[in-house]
Amino acid sequence: MLTKVTDVTGEISENKDNSGVTNEMYRNVTEVTEKYRNVIEFLNLIQKAFNLQRTVEALPYYVLWTNGRLSLTKLKEIMEEYNSHLPKPYTHSSLKVALSVLRRDKTNVLEVKDKELGITYYELKPEAVEEILNVLQVEAKLRELEEAKAKDHEDLVNLAREFFREFYRDRIAEALTGSRDRFIVVDWMELNAVLPQLAEAVVERPVVAIKAFNDALRRFVEEDLMVEVRGEWSVHFTNLRDKLKPEDVRAEHVGKLVEIKGLVTGVSNVRSFYRKAVFVCLDCGARMARLQQPLKPLVRPKRCEACGSRNVELLEEESDKLDFQFFKVQDSPEDLSGGEPSERLAYVIGPQAGILKGGMRVRLSAIVRERVYKKDDLPVYERVLEVNHVEVLDKAMSVEELSEEDLRRVRELARVHGDKLPFVVASSIAPNLYGLEREKLGAAVSIVGGVPTQAKPRGHIHLLLVGDPGCGKTELLGAVERVAPKAIFTSGPGSSGVGLTATVKRNEVSKGDWMIVGGALVLASGGVCLIDELEKMKEDERKALHTAMEQQLIPINKAGINVVLKIDTTIMATANPKGGKFDRDKTVIEQIDFPPTLLNRFDLAFVVLDDYQEGDDVLDYVMEVNDAGAAGPIPEDLLRKFFVYARSLRPRFSEEAKEAIKAGFKELRKKYKSGKIALNLRYFNGLMRIAEAFAKLRLSETVEPVDVERAVNLFESSIRMIAYDPETDQYDLAILEVGVPSDVLDLQERVIGFLREASSWFPNGVPWGTVVDAMVEKGYPKEKVVQVLRDLMTHGRVAEVEANRLKLVG
Repeated sequence: MLTKVTDVTGEISENKDNSGVTNEMYRNVTEVTEKYRNVIEFLNLIQKAFNLQRTVEALPYYVLWTNGRLSLTKLKEIMEEYNSHLPKPYTHSSLKVALSVLRRDKTNVLEVKDKELGITYYELKPEAVEEILNVLQVEAKLRELEEAKAKDHEDLVNLAREFFREFYRDRIAEALTGSRDRFIVVDWMELNAVLPQLAEAVVERPVVAIKAFNDALRRFVEEDLMVEVRGEWSVHFTNLRDKLKPEDVRAEHVGKLVEIKGLVTGVSNVRSFYRKAVFVCLDCGARMARLQQPLKPLVRPKRCEACGSRNVELLEEESDKLDFQFFKVQDSPEDLSGGEPSERLAYVIGPQAGILKGGMRVRLSAIVRERVYKKDDLPVYERVLEVNHVEVLDKAMSVEELSEEDLRRVRELARVHGDKLPFVVASSIAPNLYGLEREKLGAAVSIVGGVPTQAKPRGHIHLLLVGDPGCGKTELLGAVERVAPKAIFTSGPGSSGVGLTATVKRNEVSKGDWMIVGGALVLASGGVCLIDELEKMKEDERKALHTAMEQQLIPINKAGINVVLKIDTTIMATANPKGGKFDRDKTVIEQIDFPPTLLNRFDLAFVVLDDYQEGDDVLDYVMEVNDAGAAGPIPEDLLRKFFVYARSLRPRFSEEAKEAIKAGFKELRKKYKSGKIALNLRYFNGLMRIAEAFAKLRLSETVEPVDVERAVNLFESSIRMIAYDPETDQYDLAILEVGVPSDVLDLQERVIGFLREASSWFPNGVPWGTVVDAMVEKGYPKEKVVQVLRDLMTHGRVAEVEANRLKLVG
């Protein structure tokens, strides 16, 4: 009796006079409920119609629905009978609560008292029956729609399966045996060429189409290939019709599958996404499943559907879980037309979660979703990308990506140009810039770098260009960005919005999660970070830059996250003098707005001066470039592939080169020694890196004496510029190491020594005049003594405790 709703409609008609329900209503009941066979399903409909909290509460209504007017005793009796036939009968206490809910319901239930017999009867009101009929009709319509969807889904599955049979059989078979990715990539253009209607469905109705392709793949593998596959495989699409940048995403793309190219900035940790979460009642053991959505909190049942208990917990081992990762993607620097890059929040679910890292250039196939949240009591609609496929386009090309033809053309350069190849390569960088031969050579050396070893873990050659504006420093960086295998260009505090290093930001969706968002140094890992106007960087970024340049580490201590990011980044930077124009009567360190501890982290530093004189050839060259353009000996496309190949080489020193570099360094150390300060092993390691880079630029596997000679010359030209003291017309290494000439350093030490000695004579501070007079007596000019005292006070080493009385700090 309880398995079919239609079995009891006759009983309703027999009681129609008692309940007030018309024959027309019963005919509607019979028609609409024809498809409802399961009693539990019908109870759910009654629960929905009367907005009941639990399914069991619908049981007494169902009894009245099927039997008409009943006394309380009869109602209890039939309820217990019906309950005994249910797959999982409700408890006695649950039935008691359900009956009390019905008795209190004055809206849907009519209570009739027979005064003669002293019996109270209950029946459904006509409007309550009407409400159930309405719900039944709505559910029937929904069922029709579901059946139509099912047919549409089946048609798409059959088409997709036929596509696999005809065109992807070998690819799928190969993937099943050799791939660990657990997904098949379908080229949308190939699909569109043979099944345009199916391809259109993939773009216009991606949720439906992708599910159909996944089902088709499963059936094809199991039924056509006769292969038993464990786990879940999915279909990814690439090479789509709509190719966009993050800033191009508009309302018309919402719900569509599009292709987006961009740069990954912030990446979250990989977590679990519960596609279907299963919950268990700890009181009665009932299982309840809830489908979940990626952008929303976990949906939990408030009460047990069987017993009404609130003691419900997630059952992780039975839930359907997938890997899940948030990230941000912004417009790639090379795609910017001006202004700040646009940024989109995206997430990837499944086997490709976890492959993303900050700084990757990617091409995404993604469904554009819209997330709604409130900000300042106003709704905000944010477009979010649900990623179907990730293709890494990391600009740091590897030598494996070069074709045989590419390798032949690159090696041909060494055959044609021989040992002169490094200079040919340098002249091919920014051929539109007149001169700057040494700076271009330094850029070429910096791009290829040296060879990291246990003795010198860092292979990067950091380069700094300081000098007059308008001399092509920024243009040279722009040229390097075009030809380096991977490069990120930034200016001042950094265009990425988080500066040069990295920061931690709260995840906009989960709110409780934090994402590490990489700055320019992180994004450029594996390549070159080009920093224009380095002197304008923030103070805290400057401190972090020391560790990043020397040890290739970026520490992060924020929001409870204490991690150290490992990077692999070469820095090439420009800096402008404080006064705008380079003053030849001052040292370099006096004219740049960062300390010597940062300056000496650069392996090469050059001063670029505006030495234009009347009659120079520069004007003719500029006019020629203006008319015909400029092209270097090596085209930019081939030059970039050259750098890819050269960076992959690991040249070793020949015995002759070892002797040559030791002799060269000893000579430099003797030549540029300043008192106690001399070139140390850090400079020797830098010299070795430069020699190795010259060997790479010759495409040689061996560092030869010619490479050492060129390295010494380039290194010495850098030292001579940075360590030059215009006042003495001498080269003073103390300028590079501590930021002041040796005589000033000596005076600082004497002043500090005198203050330490005289502090016992002057407990309240040593008078200013006493310090000055003592130093003048030792033969130092008064002006220099005064300047040294002021510098020591500025740097916090000496403090004025009273008027014109000085004490050492610390």
